[in-house]
Amino acid sequence: MQRQLDAYNRHDMEGFLATYDRSARIYRFPGCELMMAGHDTIREGYLSRFSEGSAVRATILNRIVEGRFVIDAESITGLLPAGEVRATLIYDVSEGLIHRVWILRDPC
Repeated sequence: MQRQLDAYNRHDMEGFLATYDRSARIYRFPGCELMMAGHDTIREGYLSRFSEGSAVRATILNRIVEGRFVIDAESITGLLPAGEVRATLIYDVSEGLIHRVWILRDPC
């Protein structure tokens, strides 16, 4: 998980994708709405965050590890002009790769 966070903060798309299984799925929680599936759509979904001049940065506020699940409370800056965004992400990790992610974010 630290490799994924470090790649995110470096805006290193290839390093970021390398932490995900090729068929990984990212869902909006609650409701399990599928947002992204596979490397191609994950790349597309994160492209603007990793573009030149982007100031996006994530900081882990709290991390819980329970078996193969990692739950991160994150503070993300540089994403919106209004400032900080808080989100909770639940990662399903096995064999060193992220297979599923559920993102819980305040919609307001």
